[in-house]
This record gives sequence, C-alpha cells and structure tokens, in this order.
Amino acid sequence: MMRKAVLWPNTLRDVNLELTKLVAERLSELNIETVIPGNMCASAPENAVISSISDAFNGADMAVTLGGDGTILKCANEAARYDVPTLSINLGRLGFMAELETGELGLLRKAARGEFEIDKRMMLDVSVIGGGDVVREEHALNDAVISGGATARVVELEVYASGERLMGFLGDGVIVSTPTGSTAYAMSAGGPIIEPGIENISVTPICPHELHTRSFIFSAERNISVMPLHRRGDNAYLTVDGRDAVFIKSGEYVKVTRSSLTTRLIRLKNRNFYRIISEKLGRT
Repeated sequence: MMRKAVLWPNTLRDVNLELTKLVAERLSELNIETVIPGNMCASAPENAVISSISDAFNGADMAVTLGGDGTILKCANEAARYDVPTLSINLGRLGFMAELETGELGLLRKAARGEFEIDKRMMLDVSVIGGGDVVREEHALNDAVISGGATARVVELEVYASGERLMGFLGDGVIVSTPTGSTAYAMSAGGPIIEPGIENISVTPICPHELHTRSFIFSAERNISVMPLHRRGDNAYLTVDGRDAVFIKSGEYVKVTRSSLTTRLIRLKNRNFYRIISEKLGRT
C-alpha cells in the first residue's frame, strides 16, 4: 500500500491548480500523504504540503505528474535519482508517455493498492567534455540535441560511435535519443519509431546538407560523441530533454552513454505501444 506521493504539476496547463487540488484530495481520501516540490507552485493546495525536492522524493512511493510529456521529462530527471515510479495524468496534446486522462482519476485507487505494472525506460548520461574533463553532465529520458541554436543557423558536426567516425555533415544539428525519445523530435526529423522496450541509442541528423547522411541505431552499450567543428564561425548548443540550451565552446564535445538511472512509469491500463501510436498519430 502506498503512503506518500509527490505531485508535480504544470502550472501553465493547470493554471489555477484545479486538477492538482482534486488529485491531492483523492490521494488524501486514500490515506496517502501528498508532497509538492517547492519550485512547482507558490503555495500548496489543501491536503498537500510543500517541501524541498530531496525531502519530497525521499521515501515516496510514486510521483504523479499533471501536464504533458514535457512535464514527465522534468519530473523523470528527479524521480530516477530516487528510484520513484511515475504516474502521469495527461493535460497535453499528445501525451505519448501519459497513462491517465483527466476523466480517469478513479484509477488512482488501483495505484494506491499497488495494482499496476512498471514500464522501465532507459536513460542517457549526457556530458560536455572539454580539455579531457567533464564540464557539465545531465540525464535524459528522451534525447540530447546538438544544434546551431534557435536562429536557424547551420552547424558543422562530426559524429563518432565508440571512437569510430560515423559521419560528418553540415546541417541544423543531430539528435541522440533513447527509444522513448524516438516518438519526439527524432521522429519529426525523419528518424525511426522504436519500441520502448528495445534498449538502444539512435542518432538522427536534422536537415543535413548531404544526401548520403542517414539515421543510425546502435546498441545501448555504444558511446556516442558529437564534435562541433566551429570551422565556419558557427555556434553550437546542447539541449537535453528540452531544457535550457547550453553553449558548446570551441574544443568541447558532447558524449552520450547509457545511464545507470532508469525511469519507471506506472501502467494501470492494458494499452500496448502500437495502440498508443495509432491513437496519438492517427492511422495511415
């Protein structure tokens, strides 16, 4: 039986926290303590308390996100550190990873009783390397994107797989993604849709200026390195799971490897991946 849950609302989608308040009330009725990390909202709704991220996740039985896939990505980065499974309530447009819609809150009772399955998703460690040292490290559930930034400028990149040069090209950038991320930016860039249970790393160029450049799928044990060349005076930026872009200096490169962290998603309904794809993208 569950005793503690972390609520992770998206205040842009749940503006007045109406759904957050309702979920907190339902969980309270199920004798589950509800905690909201302090950076989520200014004040806690009734039946919930505000705490630091570490205090919120310590001893938690599950995290509940209220938003779209972007909200899940933000929560996953913290939940994975504490090995807390996540139940997602969809307030977004697509919601590939979301489990519940707003009209299905009655299923919270099943979650409280532990009547669910766990869908494990691999994650990536994304490091910026400069002078042989790690100058920045992040974790990704979806992807790492190396691009020319938001000004639609092209960037010249070289990509290596376990030290072997894979490709060099001029284009808008490259996406290194997990199977979970294959239905996000990578899919829009022409990459393959990959079943989440298959653990691998995909590399998808974004609008390359060479006809021979293609997507690649690698074993999850490969390490991928992306080196901006800066030969044309172009800038390069790293974005991990849609978070704020980081400038990659000359002489630095991005290394992506399989992470020891795992995102665990709570599944309460019997929906397979292919059915979700049909529902979210429409049948062809």
